[in-house]
Amino acid sequence: MTTTSTISDDLGRTFKWATPATGSASFDPFPVRADGSRWDPVVGDTLGVNTVLGGGLTTENGQRQHARQQRWRVSIQRELIANLGVELAYTGAFNDRLPISLRGDYLPEQYWDASDTRSTAANAFLTANVPNPYFINNFASLRTTNPVLYQRLASNPTFSSATIQRQRLLRPFGMLTNLTYANLPLGESKAHSLEVQVNRRLRNGLTGFLSFNANSVRHNRTVEEYEREPTLWQGSNDARPWRFAGAGSYELPFGRGKRLLRDGGVAAALASHWQISATWEYQPGALLDWGGQNIFFHGDLNDIDVDHPTRDRWFNVDAGFERDPAKIPAAFQKRAFPFRIDGVRSMPLTFTNLSIQRSFGAGGGRTWQVRFDAQNVFNRQQWLGPTLNPTSTQFGRVTTVALNQMRFFSFGVRATF
Repeated sequence: MTTTSTISDDLGRTFKWATPATGSASFDPFPVRADGSRWDPVVGDTLGVNTVLGGGLTTENGQRQHARQQRWRVSIQRELIANLGVELAYTGAFNDRLPISLRGDYLPEQYWDASDTRSTAANAFLTANVPNPYFINNFASLRTTNPVLYQRLASNPTFSSATIQRQRLLRPFGMLTNLTYANLPLGESKAHSLEVQVNRRLRNGLTGFLSFNANSVRHNRTVEEYEREPTLWQGSNDARPWRFAGAGSYELPFGRGKRLLRDGGVAAALASHWQISATWEYQPGALLDWGGQNIFFHGDLNDIDVDHPTRDRWFNVDAGFERDPAKIPAAFQKRAFPFRIDGVRSMPLTFTNLSIQRSFGAGGGRTWQVRFDAQNVFNRQQWLGPTLNPTSTQFGRVTTVALNQMRFFSFGVRATF
């Protein structure tokens, strides 16, 4: 049946079958089901731990330990010439008890295929249907002893089917679809940083600094779901391997007390009290993260990076990736490719920002300041990472723009009195 096309004048309160307030004998939104019920009751927490049967559960660490950090820094400073100094520093940090999640209903390692070519044998064995020990007919007595729990289980696929995949029975807590232990204090990270900073103190209207950082940050993680502690150390995206940054501010040398146009006049009035400031930064992009997929690779990982990446070929797609969909890893095959590869990164980040301001005296110690700011002056477009699916026709290509980095202009006026 379809709603009538007749135009009504009651603000949409005409319904095809019935009026919601009064109902209709010809239409029942909750018809009687085969077992005599009309809907599943809202049980809340009355079933206790049985509430999660047939579902997923993420449980927090009840005795969670707070993360710890040990940090140290050594630096040396020296004045090179008047108003120009340099600082050289080393900073290190070690963090432990970082939160990591482990899967509680993991499939034991002996059932995973470790070959480096596609094999469906493990998948076929583990996904084959076998008699279901959780089948609701095996718990017929619950119909009378605990009818609410019986109804809850009977409507859940884990218990309503006479068969179940073999892999579900080989897992601990097989009556759940997923069990995750969260915030286990097993994570660690290590950081080392070399910092060089050159500072110019204010002189003749000019001040600024230039800094360089070289960083190494690594953290540990698990690889497969059956691992009970982290087994892999990899590069972290919490820092970049190096970074340049600079900032400067210059008061134009015009007007009274300055080097030029100090005698006043119209030209001095127009050119005085101007200040120009700028910032600049440059750093490599984030490490590409291949974590969401398993990949077969037959080659040298060092051949993946290219010297001059383009959006059409961000890395070497011919380095040894298996790109045939019929030959990629099947389910239940161990991971065969790193999550991240040192040196293979997304687009580097660089920004230049500019600020111009002028102050006007208003008498009696009052001033007005007019300011113009330009963020990302050169309107440098930032692109997201490339497509990382080897079977995609867009593999290795950058196709998506980051929309959060664009050029902005802003104007402001401030009064001081």
